[in-house]
Amino acid sequence: NRVSDRPIRDRSGVLSPDIVVLIDPTLIEAVKPTEGGKETTVYIINSPESPANVKKKLGLKDSVKLMTVDATRITLEEFGQNRPNTPMLGALAHFFKDVPVDAFIDHFTHKMGAKLPEKVLKANQNAIRRGYEEVQQG
Repeated sequence: NRVSDRPIRDRSGVLSPDIVVLIDPTLIEAVKPTEGGKETTVYIINSPESPANVKKKLGLKDSVKLMTVDATRITLEEFGQNRPNTPMLGALAHFFKDVPVDAFIDHFTHKMGAKLPEKVLKANQNAIRRGYEEVQQG
């Protein structure tokens, strides 16, 4: 997927990503998430493992920026279900250092607040914040 201020109409594959967000940890070994990556590509991985261990699994150099967060555990604790998208959004906030995590939470609340029950909204807000706070950088 792509990030832009304007509508994105290009549906072709991303050949040289700046950021790779891997929400499903089983894909670490099932696909090649590093394919097309550059020295400057940032990897954000849903994994309980340390960034160093994940780098080894993926065959990445130590100089590559990789972050891990156990988004699965966070959502099991917050929701009782495996729905790792929102804590991964919090982890992604680390990449956008000029945008505070509260802006991510506020935007999520603005977009989803009317659609979700209060309890579910609060769990999502907590999951985003925890994803941000519990990310490991390496």
